[in-house]
Amino acid sequence: MEGLVSPTDSIQINCKFITRLEKLRKLFDNNLQQKNQQNIRSQQSENGIPDWDDILNCYKDLEKSHNEFNMTNIGKQKKVDDQEIDFLKIIVGLYCNTHKLQPIVMDVYDWDQVGSILFNRHWKVCRSKWMESQSTSIIDHPWSREEDNILAQLYEKYAEQNRYNKWSLISMEMSKLCKSNHVRLGKQCRERWINKLNPLVEKGPWYKEEEIKLLVAVLNFGKKWSLISRTDFNNQRTENCLKNRFHTIMKRESSKYEKNQTQKQKEKLYKLKPEDEQKLIEQIIQELRDESFLQQDSDLRRKPRMKFNIGSIDQVFDLIDNNIDNTFQIAIIKKNKINAVL
Repeated sequence: MEGLVSPTDSIQINCKFITRLEKLRKLFDNNLQQKNQQNIRSQQSENGIPDWDDILNCYKDLEKSHNEFNMTNIGKQKKVDDQEIDFLKIIVGLYCNTHKLQPIVMDVYDWDQVGSILFNRHWKVCRSKWMESQSTSIIDHPWSREEDNILAQLYEKYAEQNRYNKWSLISMEMSKLCKSNHVRLGKQCRERWINKLNPLVEKGPWYKEEEIKLLVAVLNFGKKWSLISRTDFNNQRTENCLKNRFHTIMKRESSKYEKNQTQKQKEKLYKLKPEDEQKLIEQIIQELRDESFLQQDSDLRRKPRMKFNIGSIDQVFDLIDNNIDNTFQIAIIKKNKINAVL
């Protein structure tokens, strides 16, 4: 029947509960055996680590909420809420005090041990959630030159190993090398490299041909900027650049249709349905192609036929007459004395 747990499932749930609880109890007991508990290196609140009874009650409440969520959401994982983040801080504090570590220098194995206690959370989730909850978060800190240099070196190192996308490992290694009290998350390292540091990124002006290519890619793949950047632009235009340019094109071209429209019609133009937006994109592509063709034709028509009048004949030398095929070699001129005559 639906809503009931089989005996096998209940045994498995109970075993997991006991295993995680035993690990947690062992960490707590090891903390009690530490003589210098006042030198806890993890950044905890002023009240320190709670008593075992409080930890146990918090754990049981979280375990109950996880089980209830799993009963009605099979195959999904519960989002990390504030209560679980508070419990994560406790686990990190116990673990760091036991192993005499700082959270900044914890590696993948350490965070994986924390995640095994925190209801089998992935180590990346545990690390990122803990970092975001601390006052050492980098959100309000600008990037320094030292961080940029270290990030560039680490990226080259991982690129040589064909590990381009290991941003969490890169950020973890950055925390050990940088002489700062704050840390960077993998997402922040990735965005910094792609948007600012990558020397292959094109930052020049956009041409109509590029805009057409972007709009065609949106029709083919949707607004998957990472995929478009990789397949159509060879990573020379960043994801943010593509997204911003797309919205700029849409706003610019849509403004042409606003002149004779009421306010309600303008609002509808910015809230298009997917099929209407697709038609508008196709129309914009055709207009850009027409404009590009007219521009090329106009450039060809305005291209002047130029005659050249060579001044200071004495500056020309090495003009050799080739009698075999009645052609001349190029004249080498010491100074620019060729004046264009229209």
